[in-house]
Amino acid sequence: MQIYCTTCSKDKSTHEGRVAAIQRYQDELITSIYHKSQQDKKGFRILSGKYGLLSPTDEIPWYDQILLLHEVNNMIDLATVQLQHADITSVALFVKDPKENPEWQNYITTMVGACSVLNIELEIKLLN
Repeated sequence: MQIYCTTCSKDKSTHEGRVAAIQRYQDELITSIYHKSQQDKKGFRILSGKYGLLSPTDEIPWYDQILLLHEVNNMIDLATVQLQHADITSVALFVKDPKENPEWQNYITTMVGACSVLNIELEIKLLN
């Protein structure tokens, strides 16, 4: 399966309990890439700093956790398992330029590492 992927966001629904990831994250970027994936008939994942790769329907509670440098190796391991389990064959990763947005670098490093382990094609698409 080919997927479009982007990162989680700080802006989240504060609805109590577990909510589908696509509804939990209240970010226009995530929504637009999700809609693009539907139009292009691709899978979609959100890379969470806490849960790894989430499908839009995965239900998650509210949380506030950015992916820190010391967590990247563990997240690579988790994302590798998740990619393999979902039989993902290629990833288009939509991210902001880490030179201007350094908080995105750990997410990029995670996907580069996980895709490398599985020899999955990874295309990094920089957003404006």
